[in-house]
Amino acid sequence: MPSNHHLWNLYRLGEIRKEELIVERFLVPVREFGINDAEYAKSLSDDFLERTTRKTRLIDGSIELLDYLRPKYRMHILSNGFREVQFKKIENSGLQPYFDKIILSEDAGMNKPHPDIFTYALKSTNSRRNETLMIGDSWEADIAGAQKSRIAQIWFNPTNISSDGFEPTYTVKTLAEIKEIL
Repeated sequence: MPSNHHLWNLYRLGEIRKEELIVERFLVPVREFGINDAEYAKSLSDDFLERTTRKTRLIDGSIELLDYLRPKYRMHILSNGFREVQFKKIENSGLQPYFDKIILSEDAGMNKPHPDIFTYALKSTNSRRNETLMIGDSWEADIAGAQKSRIAQIWFNPTNISSDGFEPTYTVKTLAEIKEIL
């Protein structure tokens, strides 16, 4: 039985569409209770996505880091998240003023870690590859994707997961450590 994580990996790789992910990630667990109703799963997903936009708790040190970085750097968000959720989450959590541009995989037509989404982000933000740094918490989507695209990376890895295949440019356990790098 595929897990939510597995389904997101399939979505990230382009093997399933957004619409399939939205339904399947809720249909899989309710099947355990003998419910095989895609409309019910879709309603659970809709409710979840709506509630998600109201979750505004940030990782400790987020605002302090953004206050430190904002005067020094242009900052953008590159996300595989869904349009109907991401903009609301960013606005509701007070993060919007810190970022110049929000680039979603839906707009780019491909998901991280595909190298073309990083190229798309560079072009759409008028940024240079050698002056860009990807800060992310997903090894596969953020860090491996940036590395394949020849972009330096800071891997936010608070749980000390082991890296796979290469050493990222930087690894930090706390957001405060990023200030020491930049």
